[in-house]
Amino acid sequence: MEWPELEWVTVDSWLSVAEKTGPVPRERLAAGSGSGLPSKFAVDDVAFLQFTSGSTSEPKGVMITHGSLSHNLGTIMRTMEATSDTQVASWLPQFHDMGLIGSTLGPMYCGGSGLYCSPLSFVGDPSLWIRMIAQTRATHL
Repeated sequence: MEWPELEWVTVDSWLSVAEKTGPVPRERLAAGSGSGLPSKFAVDDVAFLQFTSGSTSEPKGVMITHGSLSHNLGTIMRTMEATSDTQVASWLPQFHDMGLIGSTLGPMYCGGSGLYCSPLSFVGDPSLWIRMIAQTRATHL
């Protein structure tokens, strides 16, 4: 089977815009708005699917749009007072909503950075996380 032709999208240019202007407000995410996002991404476009755990019923998929993701990230980053100086230290898996949104996309959104380890490494050596926090002088966990 041959690998499908995919378009690669890099976020470096978006990060430089966020560092200069702050997070992109929801209303500026619309196509052609000068937000730094490629014009093909509109607020109502699906960014990804998020599935519930199924702990209380059958798992369900929810479509997360670029607009709702940007709005939630902006709210979280403002509440947590995250800036380009933000340093995350995390062991949360990226397939978990807190690992993806809070620990991975959050620092990208505000121009911060992060250090990550495998959840299995954390379980095998919980003090690894403390060492990561100390090493990076983490501001957000």
